[in-house]
Amino acid sequence: MDGWMAHVKLDNDTVMLFFTRAKLYVLSRCEPVLTFVKKADYQFYQNLVEVLIPDVLRPIPGTLTQAIRNFAKGLENWLLTAMNGCPEDIIIVKVHIHINCSSLLVNKGREMSSIS
Repeated sequence: MDGWMAHVKLDNDTVMLFFTRAKLYVLSRCEPVLTFVKKADYQFYQNLVEVLIPDVLRPIPGTLTQAIRNFAKGLENWLLTAMNGCPEDIIIVKVHIHINCSSLLVNKGREMSSIS
């Protein structure tokens, strides 16, 4: 089974949906889906920053800052590997968001470590 399966609740019934890889690739080129992915990814990175770097005035160890940098650097390779074979439209959106947000993550880590 090559695709994606979801259980969706409609009214009081649960319906199982299955999308083949080909259908998912067609959907991933649609502008509403690309917009949704952008919003969801931005929210993911915002949550990541809030969890990894809480907004408190206490020292952040240099090892944590370095770990965040390493994580941000490695994430692009992991993302590209995971999306191998996906349509270029969705890859561009995901990588663009990653580049913007990971630099914000690293900068926030620097800010917090310079406070200490």
